[in-house]
Amino acid sequence: MISVAHIARILALLNLTFTSSASPTPSCVCNEESIERDVAIIGGGATGTLAGIHLKDAEKSIIVVEKMNRLGGPVHMYTDPRTGTKFDFGTQIYFNQTVTKDYLKRLNISITNLGIGFPTKSVYANFKTGQGFDNYTEPNVADGLPGYVAQLSKYPYLEEGFNLTYPVPEDLPLPFGDFVDKYNLQSLTHFTFFQAQGMGNQMLQSALYVLKYISMAVVQGVSSSFLTTVSGNTQEIYDSALKILQLDTKQLLIPIQPRSDILQPFDLDSKERDIFDKFSNSAFVTGLINNTGLQDNLTCNGIDPMKRFDLPTLPGMYNIYSTSIPSVLSFKYGVPTDMSTEMVKADVRNSVIKLRESYSDDLGGMWTLLPLLPTRILSW
Repeated sequence: MISVAHIARILALLNLTFTSSASPTPSCVCNEESIERDVAIIGGGATGTLAGIHLKDAEKSIIVVEKMNRLGGPVHMYTDPRTGTKFDFGTQIYFNQTVTKDYLKRLNISITNLGIGFPTKSVYANFKTGQGFDNYTEPNVADGLPGYVAQLSKYPYLEEGFNLTYPVPEDLPLPFGDFVDKYNLQSLTHFTFFQAQGMGNQMLQSALYVLKYISMAVVQGVSSSFLTTVSGNTQEIYDSALKILQLDTKQLLIPIQPRSDILQPFDLDSKERDIFDKFSNSAFVTGLINNTGLQDNLTCNGIDPMKRFDLPTLPGMYNIYSTSIPSVLSFKYGVPTDMSTEMVKADVRNSVIKLRESYSDDLGGMWTLLPLLPTRILSW
C-alpha cells in the first residue's frame, strides 16, 4: 500500500508527475488516501517504459512517476514554428537486436535499418578558439577496431551488467587513455569519443566504463546498422506505450540516477547514502540553434591538437551539424561535471561567435538558442 500523501511528497521534491493504470492521461489526480499497485516505477524514460510494458504483459498493476507530462525521457521532436518542419534531436537509434525488435513490434511501431557507419568527412575546428583545421585527417577507425574487439571479447560478461570476476582484471581499472596506449588503439579515440557521448574526459575514465559503453552491440551496429522508426518520430514509441499502459505497490523500481541527492525523498539510511554518495555523473547536452550566420550545410567536429589524441576540450561544444530545417543547426556539448543550463548556453554562444569567423555565410543577424536536452551518464 502506497500513501498518496507520500507519493505527493516525492512528486514535490523531485518535481514529478505520475501516471497510473487507472488513468488514460499522462497525469493522475487521486482523492483516495492510498492506492495499491504491484510495482511503482520512478522515471518514465526508456528503462521505465520498457519495464512498465513487461510488467503490464505479466498482468501486474503499476504506477509510473515521471517528471514530464509524457513518457520518453531524452526524446524530443522540435517543430519549426515558421515552416512546420519537424526535427528529432533526442534519442533516435536503437540496437539491431531481437529484444528491441520484439519490443517495438509489441508497440506496433514500424522500424527500418539505419546505417551509421564510421565517421565521414567533415570539417574540424577548435570550438574554444574558433580555429578551423581544413587539412586535418581523422584517424582511420578500421585500423584499431580489430584490436578493440579482441580486448572486448575478453569480458563477455560486460554485455549483461557489472558482474565482474574477482580479482578484477588489471586492465579494467586502467584510465582508458592508458588502455589505448597499451593496446595501440590510438586510431579509435575519435570514434570512441563520439560514440560514447556524455562520458566527460573519456581518457581519464576507467577502461571498464568505455568497454561497457562501446559494447559489442555498438560495434556491430556501426559496422552494419542500427534501428530507427520509419516515421522519424521517436516519441511515437512512448505514445504507443502510454496507450498500452493506460497507466492502470508492493515493489519499487527506480530507473533514475542513483545519487543520494536525487534519492533524498526516499528516506535513505546511512548505509544506502554511503553507497549512493560514491556515484557521480557526467553528461552531454544536445540542442538546436538558429540564425547563427554559420553555413547551413555545416558539419563540424571539435578537435584540439594541443590535447592528447587531439580530442576536444571539455566542458564545451564538440559537434555541430545541419538539420532538415533551414538556418537551424544541431549541436552537442560535453559536460564532465554538473553545469547549469545558463553556463552551457553562455559557452555555446561564445563558441558560435568564434566559429563564425571560420565558417560564416553572414556575420550579421540575430540568433537564438533553441531547446536544450541534457543526457547524463553515471560513473562510480
